[in-house]
Amino acid sequence: MIGSKFYLVIFKLLFVILTILISVNGDAISTTPTTITTGKKCQRADKCALTLIPLTDENFIEKPPRTSTDMREWCQRIVPMERCLKDFAQKCLNKQSKQTLSILMYSISRTNRRICTNKKRQKSFLNLIDCAHEQLPLFSNVLRNLTIDFHAIPLVEQQNLRLPLACCSYYKWKNIGINKLVKICPTNTGAHDEIENLLSGYTNDLLSVACGEYTEESDKCDGIIGKIPEWKRPLRWQNFILPLIELYESIDDNVLAQQSSSSSSST
Repeated sequence: MIGSKFYLVIFKLLFVILTILISVNGDAISTTPTTITTGKKCQRADKCALTLIPLTDENFIEKPPRTSTDMREWCQRIVPMERCLKDFAQKCLNKQSKQTLSILMYSISRTNRRICTNKKRQKSFLNLIDCAHEQLPLFSNVLRNLTIDFHAIPLVEQQNLRLPLACCSYYKWKNIGINKLVKICPTNTGAHDEIENLLSGYTNDLLSVACGEYTEESDKCDGIIGKIPEWKRPLRWQNFILPLIELYESIDDNVLAQQSSSSSSST
């Protein structure tokens, strides 16, 4: 019992540390407790989250940036979307969910900032777009399938499988996306590296805390990936960010503590 409480404290401490880092960088989200709500003021966050990720943004996919000038326009467009999600956290989430969103927003903001301000990274990103711009809807569909899985995983009865399944689903769809790009641009290794950096950058901080021994290199996912149920309902959210937060929220603290223990012992 003491061990379980200890690991729960450790797990929550990781959230606090990352939230402090975010605060130092000006990206903190208030943690005043509220209740999760689905009112109209909160539903707007779905569109904001879609716009923040280029491969889920309809406008980006229909007319992707091809020059540094185009990139500046896109980078200016995503700044209000970050504020939108921070406002969503303030008005619509409880404390635990705010912390989870804080970590995701830290990863998303950092990845987008690198694309927008680092000339070498921006050149690599534009190389990816130049290679795959006609096939961008394929990658949007990959992330939509990830979103569907994140909706379905909370239906799994064994709570201790939900985070591992989220990790395994992410690895699965990330690798499908990379393999699609390799087929489209077989000789463009720079584009191969960029798509992996992009797909990893948006979720890495959160999943590196959560996945424990279910790493991308292990074979542990092979035995559980088939446990993700089929989702037959309309999607509550069209982006993968918010259902991942709800997935975390669906897991009891004592289960999170046990999984934090597993993560600590596997590192």
